[in-house]
Formats: sequence, C-alpha cells, structure tokens
Amino acid sequence: MDSKISTKYKLYLPYFEFIQSALDQTLMNYAKKHLFAYTSRIKKLDSISEKIETGRYSSWVEIDDFIGCILIVPNLSYEEEVIDFLKNAFTEIDLRKKGSTFKNFDTFRFDSTRFIGKLIPPNQEINKEIYDIKFEIQIRSAFEHAWSVTTHDLAYKSKNIDWKILRLASQLKASVEQLDMIALSAKDVNKQITSYKWPEIDIKIKILNFIKECFENGKIPNEIAPKDYSRVVDNIFALIKNKLSIWQSRKVNKELKLIFNNINTELNLINQKGFPMSLSLFQIIFGIFLKYEIIEPEDISKNVFYKTDTFLTVFPELKELKIKEFQI
Repeated sequence: MDSKISTKYKLYLPYFEFIQSALDQTLMNYAKKHLFAYTSRIKKLDSISEKIETGRYSSWVEIDDFIGCILIVPNLSYEEEVIDFLKNAFTEIDLRKKGSTFKNFDTFRFDSTRFIGKLIPPNQEINKEIYDIKFEIQIRSAFEHAWSVTTHDLAYKSKNIDWKILRLASQLKASVEQLDMIALSAKDVNKQITSYKWPEIDIKIKILNFIKECFENGKIPNEIAPKDYSRVVDNIFALIKNKLSIWQSRKVNKELKLIFNNINTELNLINQKGFPMSLSLFQIIFGIFLKYEIIEPEDISKNVFYKTDTFLTVFPELKELKIKEFQI
C-alpha cells in the first residue's frame, strides 16, 4: 500500500465518519418515514487504492464515493420523489440517472441512479474541507438491490474469473430489469393476464365492496377506516369461511346477503346510540357475527380476541362469552 495514499486516507477518515453520520441522520429518518430500506458505508483504503489504479481520476478530490449510501425503494416509480428530496437536502454535484449511459441492447449490468453530492455548509463553517468532500447516494429498487448484494462478491469481488458466474450475474440482471418493468407498469400489464374464477377471491371482493359501501353511505365513520382493507377482509373471511357454501355460488350469495343484512341492522342500532370510535372495524364485525350467531364460540376456539370495555358496552350480551382473550 502506498504510504502517501494511506496517510491521506487516515487524515480524511474522521471527515468521512462525520459525513457518514450526517448522511445517516438525514437519510435514515427519510427512509423510516417512507418505509424505504437504507444502508451506508465508508470506502476502505484498499478499495480506494484500486479505484485510483483504474486511471479514471486525476486527483484525490475527484473521487466521488468515499462515502456511499443506498436508498432501496419498492419500485422505480419512487425514484423522482427521492431525487427531489436529495436535491433539497444536499448540494448536487452530479446526477447519473438510470439509462443516461451508453449500453448495448444485449448488455445487463449495474446501472442504478446515482446522486453525487456534498453536505450543505452551515452559516458558520466548522471545517470547510469537510464540505468539499463528495459522496454518492444510489437509488435502487428492491429487486435491483437483491441482485446487487447476491452477485457483487460472487462475480465482481472474486479472486477468480469465471465466465459462467459472470453469465449468471448478467442473466439475473436481465430478470431484474424485467421484474422492475412489470412492477412499474403492473396496472397495464395485468390487463394482459387471463383471469380465472376462484370463489374465495369472489367472496372477498363482495365483502370488500360491502364494507366500502358502509363507509360511503355513512353507516361507518371514515375515522375508523382500516389502513389495510385487504387484511381486514382476510380476517373477516377467516371467521365465516367454514359457514359458507363456497363452491355453490347461488347459495353463497344468499348466505352473504343474510350476513350483510344482519350487519346493516346492527349498524343502524349502533348509530342510534352513537358510534363507538375506539373500536376497530374488525371488532365491530366480530361482535355482530357473534350476536347474530353467524359464528359460534366453538368456531373461533383457536382465535385470540382483544375484548375491550367499549366492546362489552356495545355488545353487553357477549360479556359471558368464553373465548380466548388477548392480554395486555
């Protein structure tokens, strides 16, 4: 290892650590808020030496990834909003977007969008040199990140050169591009998929439409609308699945109509007394099912339920009900 490079690296390492800490504070908070994944690293001395040997950099200050960060987004539709955030949070030096470089049609390699930036100096600069050091922030899709971490050490940081491994890495990258494309255009792609009948899905759609209708006509206040409708519908369906004639469409429609009528009847009664805003949608449906004997206690012997004081106020007839209760 060249002593000049080693000395320079050791001199700058505290600066790198300061910048990484500042980036982590900003980007981890942003990632957490948006449910993105995030990671960062400081480039090691041997990697910097090897980068210098590529001949692409004429001086120390030109190196732009001493500190590298990765923001991992669900799909590429999030890329523009991430770029806007980075431009506001840091000083932009360069933006190398996916598709901005030359690449032949039969080439499949790393090409994530990269934001090159610097920290924005405060009004009273502590150390001007820190704010001249560049860092790189990559924006990757979840698929692309999986490909990168799976193949990077195997194909590109290996002690050996293996055509088959490199070929495999390229083939996987081709698959990743396809997955990203499908995820990005899922609403258009699904129009080309042949749809098949499956009674469970049909029933869940009917339950979902009924619930949405209850919100639209004001029988259930919007304040208790679930964050995840599909999960609530799954839970409701699980309660009544064994009570439905799933494979007999006419019969199941009559069964669902009766269930929905019972729910409507009870919602009218509940609204006359004032809607219990502390109960969840599932708790209300669960209580109605038991009150109207749509389900029996033995049907849910394996289920654990959170029976609150409000629940028992709304459904006093269920006070003596013997079910497994969630304990706080």
